[in-house]
Amino acid sequence: MARISRQPTTKCVESAIVQHLKKYAALKGCAVVAKGDGVEAPEQLPCIIVHCSSAPRHGDIIGFYARDAEVSVTLYADSEQTTETKCNKYAEAMETCLDWVAGLKKQFNKPTSGRDYRKIRGVYLHEIIDFSTEYDTEGTIWQRSANLTMVVQEIDE
Repeated sequence: MARISRQPTTKCVESAIVQHLKKYAALKGCAVVAKGDGVEAPEQLPCIIVHCSSAPRHGDIIGFYARDAEVSVTLYADSEQTTETKCNKYAEAMETCLDWVAGLKKQFNKPTSGRDYRKIRGVYLHEIIDFSTEYDTEGTIWQRSANLTMVVQEIDE
């Protein structure tokens, strides 16, 4: 079977998550950027960087070639430009949106009926097998991170 030429799985995962956050999270005033796009983060904070560092083969599933996509989504905010309350609201919206598996599946998986509005095709989301958050402060910069391991599969669409 001939494979259809497409973007790497890591880039597809990043793009789908960026679209998901832009569509469903209350992040007005906060830029959302995929690290793999080669676009530099905006100089003005707050901003969210989505990074899928790797997507190795998943070892536990027999019968199809699933991958464990390792994703880190980090909110950066400067305490001199953003209040702590606003930073925490962005972090809460980001974490809630990323922990919403049914919503993420809308960005990855083809709908069973109706029009297909997805920007990314060819990657199917099975489940999230790990989800954690981290908080860090460095000088005046606040960092709020959500880390996910997503079981995805490359498919021909």
